[in-house]
Amino acid sequence: MDNNVAQPNNSILDAPIAPENPTGAGQVIKKKSKVGLIIGIIIGVLVIAGGATATIIIIKNNKRISWHKDVATELVDKISNGKSEKSVFFKADLEKLGDLINKSPYDPYSAGSYIAKYNDKVYVCLDNGRNKVTGEKDNIQVASMNGDEACHYDFQSGEREEYIYNYITQKYGFIVDKKQTKKEKDTYVVSTDKGAIYAEISYSHNEIRVSDDHETLTTDYEDVNNLFDIVNQRSLKYVGASKFSASTQIHDIEIANNTKNNLLMVQSSFRLSEAEEYLKSLSEYLKGKPVKNGIVGVVRYREQGTYGQSDYKIVSDYIIGLYITNGEHQIKIIDKNDTYAEE
Repeated sequence: MDNNVAQPNNSILDAPIAPENPTGAGQVIKKKSKVGLIIGIIIGVLVIAGGATATIIIIKNNKRISWHKDVATELVDKISNGKSEKSVFFKADLEKLGDLINKSPYDPYSAGSYIAKYNDKVYVCLDNGRNKVTGEKDNIQVASMNGDEACHYDFQSGEREEYIYNYITQKYGFIVDKKQTKKEKDTYVVSTDKGAIYAEISYSHNEIRVSDDHETLTTDYEDVNNLFDIVNQRSLKYVGASKFSASTQIHDIEIANNTKNNLLMVQSSFRLSEAEEYLKSLSEYLKGKPVKNGIVGVVRYREQGTYGQSDYKIVSDYIIGLYITNGEHQIKIIDKNDTYAEE
């Protein structure tokens, strides 16, 4: 054999033959499996996709939180810098103050949502059933409700009074003396630089209302008709009625013919001591009003004798009067029947 003849390169023909298969017949060459690589790629894709989803969720959540805070901040700034007679602003009020709240990309806020301002401090509670925005002016927080109660305003101690003080100051421009203010049942007697204002406050269906008699501080009571109006109004409140009748303790109030002294006559069924208490109460009320002169008399009549007979007549059990002269008040008993006055 010529040793110079080129030999073939190593090939599959040169592969060793396993002893157990000396001929090499049917032998299969194994390739490296790609299953693990594919699984790894899938897992990698899922991880990346999951991370992207989480990132999107975080971005959306941050955007939502930022929007709620922006709404609250816009409203708080306007309320803080405003001079409204309101101290509590509910959803209907807030919609008139801010642009953002009316352009919500999320669920609208509940009707009970509110922002309250007392003594320059502003408190926030807004909710839309999913998120709740709470806190004070410089510390507004946004959180998922997770079953928390929806916003609902409740007056805290002293807030009714503060609401009325702010209402009177902003609406009428009167200066309130808080130390001299007192309460009579459900009525606040608010001392101001113009006199006493009697005010009541009510709260229902996300609306707060104040009723008061501020107009009585600018009325001319030298006019007997005006004096009649204020005495009539206060007397109705005293007996708890909308009009006088035989079943109320005050039957009628009339302007006496002698209007020179601004004289009003009250016909009643009071005992004398009750009539005196009534006039004391009326006096306290009128002291806070610009009433300089006038007389309010109280009388109780009794039938005596037999009706239709010559002995029949109507007599008085007592006559008592509140005299106001140059702003000074005095109660005097003019006449009384010792037998019947206290019956």
